[in-house]
Amino acid sequence: MKRHLSFLGFEEVIEVHDSFDDFDKSFKEINRRVIEADLSGGKIRLLLYTYFAGHGNMYDGATRT
Repeated sequence: MKRHLSFLGFEEVIEVHDSFDDFDKSFKEINRRVIEADLSGGKIRLLLYTYFAGHGNMYDGATRT
């Protein structure tokens, strides 16, 4: 997915694999950038696209979707 988004012209792609902590850190950084763009008065243009490939989860050995 990252390769495809880069091909389409996205300048920066943040990729996180199987880590809640990394996921959380990424969204905190995105939140900071959104606030910065908002306060810039239109000088910073930001397009945010979030793609999540989830496949359900397991709890006590049972799959939940």
